[in-house]
Amino acid sequence: EKTTITYRTMSYSMLLAPLGAISRWQLSKLNGKLVAFPWFPAGTFAANILGSIVSILTVALEYRLEVQYGDFDFWTVGSIRAVRIGLAGCLTTVSTFVSEIVKFLKSNTNHAYPYMYWTLGTAAAISAFIYGLAVYSM
Repeated sequence: EKTTITYRTMSYSMLLAPLGAISRWQLSKLNGKLVAFPWFPAGTFAANILGSIVSILTVALEYRLEVQYGDFDFWTVGSIRAVRIGLAGCLTTVSTFVSEIVKFLKSNTNHAYPYMYWTLGTAAAISAFIYGLAVYSM
């Protein structure tokens, strides 16, 4: 049964993947548009933060449902996981994030570490807050 759920979830995720990819592509148009920080890839940052928020929301939702109701059907589990894997997975891509850090490192502009810390720190802080609300507000 678990194998079947995994394959169905992956198939279901493919339906949501284009939404994540298109959203990321649209957000990439914001790169270089911040007047005060033209070097900052705001679109990639926004995509990664939004994707992290969607991902942690689905983790928290799945946790809450499991704690409150126990086992639930495929459509509930599959929908939550499809959003996390398909939508959030395509909205956040490590390859673009790493490529931008490498670009900053090669340009000797000292932007790589601030960008990396801001992205990872913001995603971690928001994720901890959201998950903490879901777990400890029960």
